[in-house]
Amino acid sequence: MTRYGVGLGSNLGDRLENLRSAVSEISAFTNNLHASSLYESAPVGGPEQGPYLNAVVAFDSDLEPVDLLHRLQAIEASHGREREVQWGPRTLDLDIVASDAGPIDGPELIVPHPRAAERLFVVKPMLDVFRDAELVPGGSLKDLHQEVADQEVDLVATNWVKDFGAKGRVLVLLQMVLFVVIGILLVVDGTVPSGIGWVEVAGFFATVLGGLLAWRSAVALGRNLVPMPEPIAGGSLVTEGPFRYVRHPIYTAIVLGFAGVSLLFNSWFAALGTALLYLLFAHKSRYEEGLLRIAYPNYQAYVRRVRFRIPFLT
Repeated sequence: MTRYGVGLGSNLGDRLENLRSAVSEISAFTNNLHASSLYESAPVGGPEQGPYLNAVVAFDSDLEPVDLLHRLQAIEASHGREREVQWGPRTLDLDIVASDAGPIDGPELIVPHPRAAERLFVVKPMLDVFRDAELVPGGSLKDLHQEVADQEVDLVATNWVKDFGAKGRVLVLLQMVLFVVIGILLVVDGTVPSGIGWVEVAGFFATVLGGLLAWRSAVALGRNLVPMPEPIAGGSLVTEGPFRYVRHPIYTAIVLGFAGVSLLFNSWFAALGTALLYLLFAHKSRYEEGLLRIAYPNYQAYVRRVRFRIPFLT
């Protein structure tokens, strides 16, 4: 058996699904496969194009290197990979980066990959799963990492091959619990307004504004409106309606609505619950930002344009 390290990259289409399906297909004919964390990097060379998602998988295989290369090229082709433009954008890029069987210098394949040692988006994930690989004769990955550490490569996910774990489900569960708790506090602690003062007026307008904002945001999201933080497969980045001015406006709307009802019914305990909900949404929206960045290559440009995710939070 030979231990191989294969680099994966994608910057066209559903980048995450491209990499996930490639890992699944590679695992079908290899053993002891381990996938690195997931990284995002700017393109190097070639025409103007979007950022890449990158990872490395390490596995054992009894295939000869050239036979493995042909298998990987078939997977690329099944994902619509085209080779018309050198260093151009691609749905899927699979490169044999290293192996423990020694160097190869043939007409079809060179191992270690000749440019791998110069790319942080290769060295960094290689450190995750194949630390003793040699990308240059006698050189360690740790030393190479120091040489290319000034390149911009961002960690975007650790557990990504199947799903992103239970964190999203826990956050949604906590959100629903707070909804119920705030409702109970309104019933137990709240009082029906006996007059109209500035607090009641503020509460009324905050409630109405929250409802309108939630409705307008839901309309703008359309089929992208889902309860879980992970975007739906085949979804799209929404930048219209309230999303032109604030990221995650539905969270803003819900907080406004609960705050308004708390004021309207003079329940300071419900207001405290709303403050906790605000903090939860602040954390949940930050978590969701990472998932949106993975799903949509142009999400970082959207973030630079729309600075606020919830009012007062950047």
